[in-house]
Amino acid sequence: MKTISTKILSGAMLLGGMLFASCQRTGVDASGLVNPIDARDGSFTIVGNLSDYQTRAHDAVWDAGDQIGVFAFTAGTSNLFNNFANVQYNTVDAAGVFKAANGGVVLKGTEKADIAAYYPYASGLKGNTYAVNVSDQSDLKKLDLLWGKGTLTADATTQTVPVKFAHKLSLIQVRFTPKAGETLPASIKTSLKGVKTAATFDVASGAFTLGETTADVTLPAKDGAVNLILLPGDVLSGLEFDFDGKVVPFKFDAPYTLKENTKYTFTFTPTKDLKSVTLQVDGSSISDWGSEVTFEGEVPYGDVVDPGTPEPENPGTTEPETPTTASPLFAGSDFEDWAILEKNVVAKFGIKDIVAAPGEGRNGTQAAALRVAPGGNNYLFTAVLSENLKSTPKKISFYIKGTGPESLSMNVFVGGGTQYAVFNLDSTDVDGSKSELTLAQEDKNSYEKKGINTNGKWVKIILDLSTVTKGVVNTQAGQQILSIKDGSNTTAYDLLIDDITYE
Repeated sequence: MKTISTKILSGAMLLGGMLFASCQRTGVDASGLVNPIDARDGSFTIVGNLSDYQTRAHDAVWDAGDQIGVFAFTAGTSNLFNNFANVQYNTVDAAGVFKAANGGVVLKGTEKADIAAYYPYASGLKGNTYAVNVSDQSDLKKLDLLWGKGTLTADATTQTVPVKFAHKLSLIQVRFTPKAGETLPASIKTSLKGVKTAATFDVASGAFTLGETTADVTLPAKDGAVNLILLPGDVLSGLEFDFDGKVVPFKFDAPYTLKENTKYTFTFTPTKDLKSVTLQVDGSSISDWGSEVTFEGEVPYGDVVDPGTPEPENPGTTEPETPTTASPLFAGSDFEDWAILEKNVVAKFGIKDIVAAPGEGRNGTQAAALRVAPGGNNYLFTAVLSENLKSTPKKISFYIKGTGPESLSMNVFVGGGTQYAVFNLDSTDVDGSKSELTLAQEDKNSYEKKGINTNGKWVKIILDLSTVTKGVVNTQAGQQILSIKDGSNTTAYDLLIDDITYE
């Protein structure tokens, strides 16, 4: 492995120094000069420089065999050039020189193109959409999303294109320092509650779209520190620690809205007394992760009350705890595992008119696709609960994207049996101008024939269960919970459905 240079080489140095590392070409004479007339193509290599003093999550090097995805655009525009999208380039010497794996970007004659590239490479992208998921923090190198644009416009004579990469996510470093004369607890764990885990990234433009999927993340400290990478746009309002079995929550005075290309360093001093927490916040710009935010504080952990068993303020009058974030409504309701979905629907009805759509979901994952002409009001599925819900739902939500000749109708099952409350989608509101629509209970199923068209956007459909008058919504394992029905039109839908949850 070789440390990346901390400065970007000049264009002249790159063109001269990297001439012999470029893709094999015809029309090259013994001196190494290119004869443009005889040259077969205008393919080139890419030099991937990390931004000045920037490092990846593990250190300041590329690894041999690292792979990047490359996009080419007609010079000065955002238009894809000759369908050169997500072209794979691999490092050849661990020093940031990348060559095409199976035929690279080729320029001929007077053609010119601008270049954008990202790391790590992902095959089978749907257009420019790269699915980002930070739920698994076991290998930060795999999460360290890098992206950059070429520093020059390439033409048929270009040998190398320098690309200056920058970090696109947020690095969180939680560090622990002992108080003078004391030692750190033998066991330290750090938990983050309700972390946003999924997003989509446009690898052509570098733009992020934060998803709504959340999870709790708990990591043990190693060598007195916990490192993790999170999504920009997420809000970090506090942490929870476990010091030798004592659970201690900690809330920041002001939440941090995470920014891309920024490292957040939080330093805590665990103390066994009950002194008030002292804070020191220092935000400064550095060239490692673009900018850095630091924090220091003491966290008492001796005889504090375990938040897992709090004393209610008014015993006997507290209401049952309800979930604060959305949960999957039934097994398979995110459509990620089709086999699980098939096991959790009424068998005699099965699944009809929809199929799995890998890579087309809200976060580049899998959705259900309705792309047939139903010819009748068919049940797409009738879902059955495989386990008890944690609480009685107040609302059920799901997402749609695409078009349809008619609207949809939903049945939510109540009363512990097969009675149901009806919700109908008003297709006149589904035009992409609203990000979400809230529906109330209606008397009977109906399917508006004005058609659905979300204009390429995901729209959240919310079933307001406070309007249900036919009984309490089913919550027990083995009970039916939800049906979705399509219209009877003989014209085909082109509609995606994803992420059915409840709150």
